[in-house]
Amino acid sequence: MCKPNEGPFADSLGSLKGRTGLRPEPQRFRAAYAAAPPGDILSLMSHALRSAMRRQRRALSDAVQQAHGHALARHLSRSALPLRAKTFAAYAAADGELNLHESFIRLWSMGKRIVLPVIDPLSNRLSFYEHLPHRPLQRGAFNILVPPSGAMHVPTLAIDVVLTPLVAFDGLGSRLGMGGGYYDRTFGTVHPLLRPSLVGVAHSLQECEEPIARQPWDLPLQAVLTEMGYRPIGSHK
Repeated sequence: MCKPNEGPFADSLGSLKGRTGLRPEPQRFRAAYAAAPPGDILSLMSHALRSAMRRQRRALSDAVQQAHGHALARHLSRSALPLRAKTFAAYAAADGELNLHESFIRLWSMGKRIVLPVIDPLSNRLSFYEHLPHRPLQRGAFNILVPPSGAMHVPTLAIDVVLTPLVAFDGLGSRLGMGGGYYDRTFGTVHPLLRPSLVGVAHSLQECEEPIARQPWDLPLQAVLTEMGYRPIGSHK
């Protein structure tokens, strides 16, 4: 099951356990499960897991968010990532995501380049633009902060590490995102030998103890970074 499974959000996890590690709320999902074709059940469970996890991270206090951001920046700077990477793709936090502002400051101080994603409406993929210190961001699609007009475009092949936002993850490297599939479409077309390392970034409470079902097009994470530390996954250890 996804942890934590107690407190004000326990009721939303219910009693029916599936491969995603979710325990959906019976009263809300019983009818939908009964009527849904088998192929739709995974979608229903992913939606329920996504909703529960988003509520939990949004409920974190400002003080906890700040502490998590500070701890993550420390773990990132002490990991092997800055030693082997020059360009980091990241994100501007929203919806309770773990804030990377302090991580940006540390990476800039080490001479690293940070790029942020912008949704390309034509390809429905992500394009990346450089984020510079002291240059304010602007609102983009879905009200997400993005680099301003005129920011330098950075090709996907120039990115070494992608600090990937997520809603839930497991110990096998599976990731549940917001459902748009942008990261999978963007990096799924890159040859595996040329693909940047995908490092999931999340609060530790977003981890699922049981495997999250992975679709054929879902790209696995090579590592996870939380306020608890940096954890390589599988053969990347």
